Amino acid sequence: MTPAKPLAVFFNCLTVLFFLGSGVTIAADTIAAEQLKNYQLGLSDARPAEAVTLAPVIGRWTFAPGSPLTIAHPFEHSKIDVLVGNSQYLDKGTQVATISGPSVSHFYHRLNIIEQEFQVAEQRYQSNQQLFKDNAISAEQWQQTLADFLKLADQYHETQVVAERFQQMGEDRAAFTMPADGIWQLADEPGVLGTVLPKNSLRIGARVPQQLVDHVVALTLSDKQYAVSFRDKNAQNGLVTLWSEPAYDDSWQINQILSVQPSITIEGALHIPAGALTSLAGQPTVFIARNDEFRPVAVDIVAQHSDFYVVVPQQAFDGQLVTESIGALKGIYSDGEQ
Repeated sequence: MTPAKPLAVFFNCLTVLFFLGSGVTIAADTIAAEQLKNYQLGLSDARPAEAVTLAPVIGRWTFAPGSPLTIAHPFEHSKIDVLVGNSQYLDKGTQVATISGPSVSHFYHRLNIIEQEFQVAEQRYQSNQQLFKDNAISAEQWQQTLADFLKLADQYHETQVVAERFQQMGEDRAAFTMPADGIWQLADEPGVLGTVLPKNSLRIGARVPQQLVDHVVALTLSDKQYAVSFRDKNAQNGLVTLWSEPAYDDSWQINQILSVQPSITIEGALHIPAGALTSLAGQPTVFIARNDEFRPVAVDIVAQHSDFYVVVPQQAFDGQLVTESIGALKGIYSDGEQ
């Protein structure tokens, strides 16, 4: 049979997924082995199809939603010298920019004060907590202690996050280094130095029909499979974007369009040799050999390749496939039906 074109296979898969078992029912009459004693019959085992590769769809190599890390800075009216190119891939620890000006020394002076205030507040919190348990202070006093401590704890945490991202290099000079491997992008926004797009957030996004989403387990590109990690919550025009596991290739450019093939799993799908498939009453059919008898089993075609098919049987599949003299079997069966 002539191999199906990729697009035809794709829509063939849609048909199977949602109209499985909708073909013509084939009677389960059997043919005795003695009726075929003058024919040479080839037999083969059908093997489970763990995954079925569909026709190519458009994919894009980009950053998954919500992945950029925004680098805010508190250094107002400071001079910023960027040392690297924009949209450049950098290793963790690479120095990206230096910041200089009075606001740098002001920030680190304020950081020192907040650290001291937090230590005092933490000691007061622990002391008053015990006093409250011993009924030595009122509930109002304990509540005020707790409120003061939580306020300072928030301030301390915010300044520590900034301090961990910037290294003081002098009285009025600091540097920012990459917190992770990824792409650096300079921002044109007050109070924001830029964004870091972590390498592990680079993924392949591909849009597939909403009906297929629950079946797609991987995206295949150049014989390499990338497992599907998650998907967008909402569909657009009947399509949902699936996101692969982290993917990286030195030859790719950010937002590059790629041709990818979704791989799906279908319960009960089997690989069969191309020579085993025939048709009865317009229904794709295979013949099964068991206990010196042959019987037809109707199947639904999931995918078609040059030398094999992926099919789903419509009834029990409990024998070996007949791969030779299929025409003779079909003729004998059809004569018996008349």
